Amino acid sequence: MDNARAGLKGCDVIWHVRDARYAAEAPDGFTAEMIRENALPTWLVWNKVDLARGGAGPSGYEALPYEKRFSISARTGHGIDQLLGALAHHLPGGPPLYDAEQVTDRDMRFLAAELVREQLFRHLGREVPYATATHTESFEEDRPGKILIRVEIMTERRAHKPILIGQGGRMLKLIGRSARQEIERMTGRPVYLELWVKVRPGWRRDEMRLRELGLKNA
Repeated sequence: MDNARAGLKGCDVIWHVRDARYAAEAPDGFTAEMIRENALPTWLVWNKVDLARGGAGPSGYEALPYEKRFSISARTGHGIDQLLGALAHHLPGGPPLYDAEQVTDRDMRFLAAELVREQLFRHLGREVPYATATHTESFEEDRPGKILIRVEIMTERRAHKPILIGQGGRMLKLIGRSARQEIERMTGRPVYLELWVKVRPGWRRDEMRLRELGLKNA
């Protein structure tokens, strides 16, 4: 959240993206405070409208200074063109910052860990992934044959380790197989992906660990 607050200084517009399934819940105080204290155009974006029931959000949203409101579904694509079109019209013009072929400013070492974490969310529901982080320990691509990648999955709670590994290692194998396929698709090369789980109590409160993971500015 500190990074989000700092990032607002260079913004042209704020998107406040909310889950339309929980429209009856008022916005959290921290986010509402950030929106109010920044004199920037702010758009309310209701996502997952394909899964939601009912109409607009509660009166708590009316008190925030939204310039525009959009309803979208990232899964089906509903409303995406309108949202991106409005954004393109709003933003100032300028020279390109990256080459047309460049799709990200992060290296494959970082992306490998992120693709593993994506599979944690896909296969483990809502609670466990939020207490975990992933970190690429080694990425060896200058070798014949397969790229060798070792990724550590760290968790705060000992009770989560057997859940992450699964009976007979089935869950860890499923996560590894799914992540490997995504990494191979991105690199265009065969990959050998090695995962292991470590319990690191309190990692989310460890300043040095957060900086190593790129979750906190140095």
